[in-house]
Amino acid sequence: RTTPAVEMKALEYINVGYQRLLTFEVAGGGFDWYGKPPANIVLSAYGLLEFSDMAKVYEIDGRVIDRTRDWVLKQQQADGSWKMPERTSWSWTGLSGDFVVTSYVAWSLAEAGFKGPEVEKAIRWIRKHLPDAKDTYSLALAADALAAFDSKDKTLADLLAQLDDKKVHDKGLSSWRQDGSTAFYAQGEYASVETTALVALAMMRTPDFANTVNQALSYIAKMKDSRGTWGS
Repeated sequence: RTTPAVEMKALEYINVGYQRLLTFEVAGGGFDWYGKPPANIVLSAYGLLEFSDMAKVYEIDGRVIDRTRDWVLKQQQADGSWKMPERTSWSWTGLSGDFVVTSYVAWSLAEAGFKGPEVEKAIRWIRKHLPDAKDTYSLALAADALAAFDSKDKTLADLLAQLDDKKVHDKGLSSWRQDGSTAFYAQGEYASVETTALVALAMMRTPDFANTVNQALSYIAKMKDSRGTWGS
């Protein structure tokens, strides 16, 4: 139902958002809450997701994506994982530790189209450490990383089947409950909304869960507040 006026307004918002995001880039690469060093690994991965998504509909400086990707790759540990430096404030530490951080960063890189040996090494690390996942949210992030890297991965198929068994089905709606916080500090019903969205994104990569995805999207739509938004 788009119109030229609606499209122009959307592009205007994207441009304003793009310019705003650039102000948080840290000299030398990466992003931080206030644009001051040291850069934050999860925020930088988040920025990579934003910019690569934005580039599909809006012309941006590709060097921003390259700089961010290169900085993120330099932070990778020898075993293929990523860690959150303890000195970093607002750092998401303690939320399932390295597993959440590695899954999130690997997902952002693969989603941005980078599937080099560093990401392949991270995917192997995630497969090996799946038993370390503490909750449904962690499993959902791992599924997104695996799905973005290779949607035909056998480990992904098994993980999605496991997640499908964990869904809460009620009156034609499907959702996934998250008892603890998410990486973005969502709790309660909003943590469940965020987890459900992540599971749905992974399941969209395969044709095997179409009904569940539709039910999950219906649940997410139902959970909008009176302003048409979601909390955290």
